[in-house]
Amino acid sequence: MTEERDYLHVSQTIFEDWLHQRGPRSAVARELFSLEHAPEPFLSFGDDTAPAIFVTTNPGRGFDYQRHPSVQPGGLFEGVERYADAAARLSRFYEQPKADISVAARSNISAMKRIARSFGASGVRQIEMIPWHSVSLPNKSGATARLLAAEPSYVAYRRALDRLLRSYPLVLSWSAGIPGKRGGSGMEMKAEQIGLNLKTAEMLILERRTDVSQALLWHTHEGRLRGLFVTQGAASLPSAGVNRAGEDKSALLGALARRVGLVA
Repeated sequence: MTEERDYLHVSQTIFEDWLHQRGPRSAVARELFSLEHAPEPFLSFGDDTAPAIFVTTNPGRGFDYQRHPSVQPGGLFEGVERYADAAARLSRFYEQPKADISVAARSNISAMKRIARSFGASGVRQIEMIPWHSVSLPNKSGATARLLAAEPSYVAYRRALDRLLRSYPLVLSWSAGIPGKRGGSGMEMKAEQIGLNLKTAEMLILERRTDVSQALLWHTHEGRLRGLFVTQGAASLPSAGVNRAGEDKSALLGALARRVGLVA
């Protein structure tokens, strides 16, 4: 697939530039991101031949094991020249029970894998809209706009990524927000990233207190589903098990997958 090949090529270029200390070069990238840590354009969990795609903003703060091999000899990136190999090492590391990752990251990996199974996907590919680490990124839309204006490697990355995301049958993300209101900068940014029109999206209710507190906002077009999980008060994916109405949330997602033809 051309879109896949182009995206892998730009991801490799960004990794090589980091590995050989050539970039990114812009003042904006140096200001916003922790460039001593390896970029992570994507990760895969399980079989990614027919994956559910989960789009996230950027990899978050960096850890020592993600530092350049010149600083961290014998680490995860020692002897690695291809980002595909680096991603495989990172993915295996992150799935270890005692891996030095945050509780939220561990929960997200588990939830992505569970949701992918509900939709009949073979595994998970987590794709970052921005491949570089940062301790924080409070103005995400502003940071993206600044990068697009100043960093050529990011322009190439986004161009390839946008084409790639349009080609996948199942693209998902998540955000904090109030599902019924369908507003807020976080929801709007995530929806735009995955190609979801919040105004016309249907709503699958996953949890209800007084009002809807957790839902999947979704639509389909030409057999492709785009969905945004929205949880009031927290940017989190839905937990496993049943909701307050006694409905199994994985079963609800599976029924949607059958309804739209993702699974038989």
